[in-house]
Order: sequence, then structure tokens, then C-alpha cells
Amino acid sequence: MAQQLFGQVMVRRARLEIAFGSLMQALRLNPENMAAKQTLTQISPILKKAPQNPEPLRTLLEVYPSRAPRKLVQLRHDTSGRSIPHGIEVEFHENGRVKRLMDYDHGVRDGLDMTWDADGRLCSVVVYIQGLAVSNQSKTGIKEEDI
Repeated sequence: MAQQLFGQVMVRRARLEIAFGSLMQALRLNPENMAAKQTLTQISPILKKAPQNPEPLRTLLEVYPSRAPRKLVQLRHDTSGRSIPHGIEVEFHENGRVKRLMDYDHGVRDGLDMTWDADGRLCSVVVYIQGLAVSNQSKTGIKEEDI
């Protein structure tokens, strides 16, 4: 289920190669996963062809001593075999609310870096393009519908 959800989220974020690998992993784990099949059918015309040897993304889950999730990261191997973030990384407050969401492309921030306080209020939004911050908004004036 986690691979299917990651794949669907990556489709919504226009990260189709990441989505493809996650959805293929979801089908490998459960060949009857209709949601993964449907999503793959939707993105296939856009991709034109399947990525060559798509590496399924691995997920790393860290937890608090209370066993509540602390961090969830999508990982892939770089050319030297190191595990690097690729896709999304989500950190949680111990109360279960999202603390931070970051987009990565091959270990480099590329996309949104958003933070929330423990009550769920959006605190900051930084937009990265290939590791460079191009937009930075603090607490004042941020509306989630504007993102």
C-alpha cells in the first residue's frame, strides 16, 4: 500500500519516473493492486515508454520511542551504491502531524520544502530548483491553497 500511495503522490507532483518505480513495486508485492494498475495505465502514454530497469524506491521509516513515525524517506542508490533521498521525505511531530515535507531528486532538493508547527499551522515554504532556493516564504502570508 505504501508503494502505491507514494506512486500516486508522485504522479500528482509530476514526478512520473519515481511514480513508475513505486507503482511497479506495488504490483510486484501485490499483483492484484487495481489502483496501481490504473495509475500505471494513466501515466504510460505520458512516459511514452517504460524507464529502463526502473529501480524500485526503498522506503526508510524512523520512529520515536513511542513508536509514532518520526521520518519517512524514499531512497534510491546513486552510482557509487550509496542510499540517497529520491522522491519525498516527510518528518512528523510525535503527535502525528506532519512537521516537514521535502522533495528530492537524486539526493538534491528539487521542489518544495515545507514546515508545519505541532498544531498543523504552515510555517514556511521554500522552493528549490536543483538544490538552489528560488523562493522562500515565512509564516506571514502563507496560504496552503497558494502552494
